[in-house]
Amino acid sequence: MIRKKGITFCILIISLAGIVACSNQLQDRGDHHNNEEEVIEKQYKEEEIMKEFEQISKEDLNLDSIVSFIDKNIGRVSYKNAGIMVTTLEEAQKVFLKNLEDRFYTPETQEGLDKLFQVEMKLDCLADAAKGDLKELLEESTAKGYKLAAAEGAIFPIIDYDFYTKYSSFVDEELKAYIEVMAVHSKKLSAVDAALVIGWEELVQRAIQQEKFIEKYPDSDKIEAVKELSNWYRYYIFNGLPNTPLFSHKDDEMNPEAKSVYASYIQRESEGKLIEEIKEFMCLLEKNGYKGSKEVENFIEDVLQNN
Repeated sequence: MIRKKGITFCILIISLAGIVACSNQLQDRGDHHNNEEEVIEKQYKEEEIMKEFEQISKEDLNLDSIVSFIDKNIGRVSYKNAGIMVTTLEEAQKVFLKNLEDRFYTPETQEGLDKLFQVEMKLDCLADAAKGDLKELLEESTAKGYKLAAAEGAIFPIIDYDFYTKYSSFVDEELKAYIEVMAVHSKKLSAVDAALVIGWEELVQRAIQQEKFIEKYPDSDKIEAVKELSNWYRYYIFNGLPNTPLFSHKDDEMNPEAKSVYASYIQRESEGKLIEEIKEFMCLLEKNGYKGSKEVENFIEDVLQNN
């Protein structure tokens, strides 16, 4: 009798297990089905978002609308589509910049900016001090992702790549790296009025950052923009500028700060084409008593041409 009850109990346990297993399978199928529906729904919504974005981006370069749309929707799309949004904004900014420059380069605007601008005053403070149409122009420029730069007695707009850093976490690593390279440059320009406005240390540091991007992403859509920037930095490294020469106009002596910085870099850095070129450059200069010469000029010309 006891044995019979035991068998019955075992059968009951097995039956319950089967019911639970079937229930779990149905639940799994249900969850899978729900997941599929969620994926399909997300894809549909993303397609709708991108269609709307495409339409907005074609409407007379309305940068305010483009920026507003990206801010609201970039977190709802894939890395790929987020990249399309950011790249579209950049291209629109480049086109609109020509229009904006025309509005800045009028005698009235430049005269108004010149009256406001004081020594040591930050350019981004001009909008606070301005009034009327000039204030509207400056505030519009900032809202559209531009910042002010000054050179040769004029104040003008440039693309503010620091504006793009808020999108960095939504795009892939390649575009994120590009934004970082461009933001470093636009945050503080390397040269103004034929003079370096950053130190030799930062000059080399930025150039290395640009070189790393070029080496890591040789097929990037942004490669030409970074190469163009890199070429300028390399020119400054090996030549300096008229108002910040690498070699003294008086006696051809190498700038002592640059000499110290370059020596420091070749001691602690071992990789990269730029570092190898600086090493060769410093070896040649050592033989020449760290002075400019025809041999040094030929070396610089070869380095810049073969880049």
